[in-house]
Amino acid sequence: MTKPRVFIVRHGETAYNQPPEKVRGHIDLPLNLSGAGEALRLGREFKDKPIHKIYTSNLKRAVATAHAIHRLHPSHPPVFSRHQLRPWKAGHEIEGEEVAKVLPKMLSYQLDYPHRIPPGGHSFDQFKSTYLDELQDILDEAKQKPEFGAILVSAHTRNLRVTDGWMKAGQRGLEVDKSVLENADHLPTGSYLEYEHDGNAWQQVNSDK
Repeated sequence: MTKPRVFIVRHGETAYNQPPEKVRGHIDLPLNLSGAGEALRLGREFKDKPIHKIYTSNLKRAVATAHAIHRLHPSHPPVFSRHQLRPWKAGHEIEGEEVAKVLPKMLSYQLDYPHRIPPGGHSFDQFKSTYLDELQDILDEAKQKPEFGAILVSAHTRNLRVTDGWMKAGQRGLEVDKSVLENADHLPTGSYLEYEHDGNAWQQVNSDK
């Protein structure tokens, strides 16, 4: 019996991912040359996996990654763009700034005051609610007809961190394992998380970490 399976992919590299790394958020950056190469590598890696549908954030870097996977897959799974798969909108005081300079402020919004809204942005609770609602819809869809194949999601580092933390915290409400948000060495660009449903809950199969 085929188990439901979902892949959560982090987009390829952008100019802001290079040192000194800058916060990207809702800034609509394209892939750089290295990122385009990472997207093609993902496409080659996924071409032999039974992917039947792709959802992507509607930001350029995630869309380009999704379409690279789509083009190289023999079944050319359809790609659906979702605003709800965007990353956290951290606002104009954080986005575009060097990560090293604003990381304490970012973590404060995420861990200490997730209900607070940064200037020009969204609260971290707002982001989690929007994203996790969409993710759970995708997970439910994957469980309905697993024999059709897996669903792949092309998104961003904050989405992967929240997914990872939510899965580890018990997959309920907005609760997220805070250690995942604090981890400085999470999945790099062009990597992914893989989950399958065992009949009771979603389990991490492996990751490209």
